[in-house]
Amino acid sequence: MLTLIPAATTYTVGQSVTVLVTGGTANDTYNFTLYDSDPVANPSASGLLDFTLLYKSDNSPLNNYMIQLGAAETSGYYVIKFTAGAIGSGRVVDLDVNSGTTYLDSAPLEIIAAPALGLSLSPNSTTYTVGQSVTATLTGGIQGETYLLKLFDGIVDDANDITAGLDVSGTTQGGANTVNWQSNTTSAGFFLRFNSGGVGTNRILEGTNLDYAHFKDITGLTIVCPPISISVTPSLTVASGTNITLTASSGVATAGTSYTWSNGVQSNSLVVNGVTSTTAFSVTGLTSGCVATTTATVEVVSLTLVSSASPSTVCVGSLASLSVAASGGTGPYTYTWAAPSGAAISGASNTSVVSVSGSTSGMKTFTVTVADGSGTPIRSFTTVDLTVNPSVTASIAGNLTICAGTSTTLTASGGSSFLWSNAASTSAITVSPTSTTAYSVTVSNGGCSATATATVTVNPAVTASIAANPGLTICAGNSTTLTASGGTGFLWSNAASTSAITVSPTSTTAFSVTVTETTTGCSSTTSVMVTVNPAVTASISGNLTICTAGSTTLTASGGTSYLWSDASSTSAITVSPTSTTVYSVTVTNITTGCSSTTSVTVTVNAALTANITPNPSLTICAGTSTTLTATGGTSYAWSNGVNTAANPVSPTSTTAYSVTVSNGGCSATATATVTVNSAVTASISGNLTICAGTSTTLTASGGTGYAWSNGVNTAANPVSPTSTTAFSVTVTNITTGCSSTTSVMVTVNPAVTASIAGNLTICVGTSTTLTASGGTTYNWTGGVNGATLPVSVAGLYSVTATSLGCSATATATVTVNPSITASIAASPSLTICPGSVVMLTASGAGSGGSYRWSNAEQTPAISVGTSGPYTVTATSAGGCSSTAMVTVDVTSSAPLAQPTLSASSSMVCVGGAVSVTATGTGTYQWYKDGPSGVPVSLGAAQQGAVLSLNGVQASQAGSYSVVIQASGCSSATSTAFTLTVNPLPTVTIAFPTVASVNPAGPVITVPVGQGLSYQVFGGGTNGRYERKIIEAMINGYILRTVIENRDGVFLIDRAGPYSITVTDANGCSRTVTGEIVGR
Repeated sequence: MLTLIPAATTYTVGQSVTVLVTGGTANDTYNFTLYDSDPVANPSASGLLDFTLLYKSDNSPLNNYMIQLGAAETSGYYVIKFTAGAIGSGRVVDLDVNSGTTYLDSAPLEIIAAPALGLSLSPNSTTYTVGQSVTATLTGGIQGETYLLKLFDGIVDDANDITAGLDVSGTTQGGANTVNWQSNTTSAGFFLRFNSGGVGTNRILEGTNLDYAHFKDITGLTIVCPPISISVTPSLTVASGTNITLTASSGVATAGTSYTWSNGVQSNSLVVNGVTSTTAFSVTGLTSGCVATTTATVEVVSLTLVSSASPSTVCVGSLASLSVAASGGTGPYTYTWAAPSGAAISGASNTSVVSVSGSTSGMKTFTVTVADGSGTPIRSFTTVDLTVNPSVTASIAGNLTICAGTSTTLTASGGSSFLWSNAASTSAITVSPTSTTAYSVTVSNGGCSATATATVTVNPAVTASIAANPGLTICAGNSTTLTASGGTGFLWSNAASTSAITVSPTSTTAFSVTVTETTTGCSSTTSVMVTVNPAVTASISGNLTICTAGSTTLTASGGTSYLWSDASSTSAITVSPTSTTVYSVTVTNITTGCSSTTSVTVTVNAALTANITPNPSLTICAGTSTTLTATGGTSYAWSNGVNTAANPVSPTSTTAYSVTVSNGGCSATATATVTVNSAVTASISGNLTICAGTSTTLTASGGTGYAWSNGVNTAANPVSPTSTTAFSVTVTNITTGCSSTTSVMVTVNPAVTASIAGNLTICVGTSTTLTASGGTTYNWTGGVNGATLPVSVAGLYSVTATSLGCSATATATVTVNPSITASIAASPSLTICPGSVVMLTASGAGSGGSYRWSNAEQTPAISVGTSGPYTVTATSAGGCSSTAMVTVDVTSSAPLAQPTLSASSSMVCVGGAVSVTATGTGTYQWYKDGPSGVPVSLGAAQQGAVLSLNGVQASQAGSYSVVIQASGCSSATSTAFTLTVNPLPTVTIAFPTVASVNPAGPVITVPVGQGLSYQVFGGGTNGRYERKIIEAMINGYILRTVIENRDGVFLIDRAGPYSITVTDANGCSRTVTGEIVGR
């Protein structure tokens, strides 16, 4: 069978067409022929023999249009190209077997002329620079052909190909220097730069397919090296000492040009600090192999400047003149002055002479920059120093207002020398003007001076005086008013600030006042003496309390003359008031005139009545007392010698008591008789000791009435105290009212609580001792006395406990449980290897029982690895116990080392393989997910040192470990190796809606070469997609990778079998295959 790929009815001259031959015979030879018509329908059809080239699938040419299948071949791929002689319709490709008449024909074909190939450059020019970016555009290419660009030196021939003269990168349709033409492509572009190898004239740029059958030339091109230029900052003409920067640049802005300066610096810029003489600088530029050199000469021109200041020293604020003279360069000159901080330029600053001043003192350095008049000015600068001395500010300090007859000191400041208007030359002068006067001073310092003036004002003097009212002599305790005059402001020696003050000195005292005229500040001080005479103290003596109709004598003292309120003028008077009366007297010292008045009250008391009140009564019982209380006076005298109002008495027989009451010299007497009755004796009988919870009856006697402390009012009182308690009773003789109280203590002994202690559950063959408590004596059932009772038989036992006459009974039931037998089982055995352990499991305790080993563990099973005896005590839920013992023996064999694992990979994809290798020697037992509880063995098939897992599935993920056994000993389990099994990606392909898909394969029928694409899914984040198509078939399909990407989008650009491989981020991949059928 003969199949043309791509399948079409029309082909273009120069187009590569693949011929698939199938169904042939091994070792047969075949001839290709192109007929002008179908040789079957038209036996006279002519063979055009116009295949320009014939290739095998590996692109090697075939001669004589003949092919031969290999010894094992029945099919093959071949490539043919039509030339211009094949143009026409109804053409048929024929394949004949040399040794027979078998032939294969294609369907009728139309061969058309190839479109003219177009080639253009952007930018469009005949001259290009090395390194310049240029875009080349091809149009009119033939479907399926590969095109490239070549540069020739004037003759289009491979021998004249300037390979090194061109750098080309193709579009995404092809590789570097090539482009693969697609059926839907109208144009294709190249990005190129010319290199130094292409420099020259009459160059030819050709776009051509690989066999040069379809090409387009651009002739007459000139390739030149890019020029190099130098720019200088600030300019090519500078002053001596100027810093300059030279910058080299290439004529091709986008080219990568390297520069080397004549001093060896490799950079596009060169910095020269402080150039002092005219210098030539050269630079060599290398651009894409092109070398160009250029030179720039920097001319150094100098200016000479002479500057001065007049004067060179000034005061702050004064002007000075600065000037500069320039020579050299080219006139006219321009000037730029600059003032330092604390200085200023007055007027224009762009002349050779300027006026300046300083606002602060110190050395001021002014700068001036002079530029000549050349096209590129030469500038030079110099400085001018000006000394600025501080300015002088004169001032006068001192009191500028004085009073007549005083002086003031005036002090000048601000300089180092002084001259006053009164010819004084010191900084301070003292003046005493009699009237207001002006004083001036001139202050000088460092040649600078200033004058200040001050006026001293002289105010009139003040005269102070003091007047007293009532006078300057007073009695102690009296006051006088002192009034000052002579001014408008006053300040007394007692700090008062009013013109008048009232004073009350206790002794003769001087008072002074300073009087001030507030408008002028002038003042005067004067003083007076206030004399204080002693005060008179009047007093009255005598009896100030009398009884009705009585009298008393009152005597005054403290002075030399007296005047009483009753008009008496003697010092003593006798009075007999009928009621309480006030008497006053005025006492005077005739010498000083000082006097004092005092008074007293004479109280007249009424006559007294004495009374006696008994408490509780004037009738008492023998042995008791009563209190007799007297009233009616303020003092008392009883017949039994008591001198208080209350008189407690305890007579043993009836007795009379009298009392005399007194008050204010008045008195009266009263009498009372106390009657004494016979006493009562109370007693209590009854049982005074009981047990807690019982009662007793207490009986009182000795009287006719009874009152118990617990509220009972009868002679007999039944009581049931819970603890020892005192009970009292008051016994009364109802006739006389006499009573007596007595008490008893009822002792309550504790109730007895009997109890039995001891192990009430025993095992068969053992005994227990029951111990009674709660009393002091004990009596067991069966007649046994004592606190303890040994028993070995099950049953009910009782005991009566007695203490202090109280008793109680307790019972206990003894249970006898069956005995147990402990045993120990060893796994694997009692003889183990070093480093191994044996599991000892105890039994015999039964349900709810417990175990305790000799190593203090309390679990039924223990794991041990050392030699020695091990015992266990088993205890049943009923408390019965038994002990068993075994001896563990550790052999002397060397312990096996714990194996370590190494794996070919810790992560595989489903279906992959992994191997795990263990260290050590012996028999290997592998485990998955163990040991954890009971290990899971992988079986006898995995007994070697290498665990091999092939065709791994997701269920095989997990941890793997190994144990080595040798000489009857086992190693410790190795550290686990964890295997992760990742799933294969699920591949989904989304075809365009115009495609029809047959699931078997799948086979997709879809338009080819129209820009359609399909989307592959399944790679996930960071996934990778790979498409392979069938390019040739020799001894089966040969697959070639066409494209690989990350987005899974593939162009439907050709028909035929394909395979899609999707790889996810874990490296797992799945391949699906199918076939695209064009329509």
